[in-house]
Amino acid sequence: MASRHTAPTKQQEKNYDDGNGMSIIVPSAGFSRKFKYTGPKCLFKINNVPILEYQLNVINNVYPKAEIFVIVGFDASKIKNKIKRKNVRYIYNGAFDSSNVLYSIGLGLFANTNSRVLIIYGDLIFNENTIRGFTSNGSSILVDSKNYLKDREVGITQHDLIVENLTFEVKPKWGQMAYLINRELDIFEKCATHNECMNWYGHEGLNYVISNGGILRTFEPKNYKLLEIDNHEDIAKIKNFLKES
Repeated sequence: MASRHTAPTKQQEKNYDDGNGMSIIVPSAGFSRKFKYTGPKCLFKINNVPILEYQLNVINNVYPKAEIFVIVGFDASKIKNKIKRKNVRYIYNGAFDSSNVLYSIGLGLFANTNSRVLIIYGDLIFNENTIRGFTSNGSSILVDSKNYLKDREVGITQHDLIVENLTFEVKPKWGQMAYLINRELDIFEKCATHNECMNWYGHEGLNYVISNGGILRTFEPKNYKLLEIDNHEDIAKIKNFLKES
């Protein structure tokens, strides 16, 4: 009998990851003094779609089975009432005006029960290529060598695709996303959930991982697109960004 040839489905592809057993943490608790918008930044609309909804659409397309934690603070009820998803859990950061992003991430880690975590900052616009394949090479951080992010953002020093340090005034830039598993996740969680670190930036938590023996690899996929919505100058870039995505 002749054998039947069928094209492989995504579930059959060797490196396909649907996000099962993974948590995605999106810190969106703060408010931007640079961004002249009266509501939460994550509800600012691009092409009539709130930033957070745009992010969730991309995330769900790539990792449909992932559990998503969105950390909210400023005008939290507006966000929760506006955007409702079955796989999204909102966590309130009551100290959003006196803490920093690492504290918000730590709240997500408190709620997390999965063995792997992908952190995506809440003011980023990106395409599917940016996060597809992120989970294929162990604990990693997104690297932006295409200069999508501004010069003032945190950069990285690296050797043989291993991150040595995250700091300012260097290139390439850190893409404000990190995938953590195993030892690296344990070390990062220890830092992010400690009250003494509530005013730390996210990159300081990643440096803590490195200084305590963790290994973070670099991840820079082909055809990625990345835009940080920081002020109104960035809004002018969105139209071209979406056209090219």
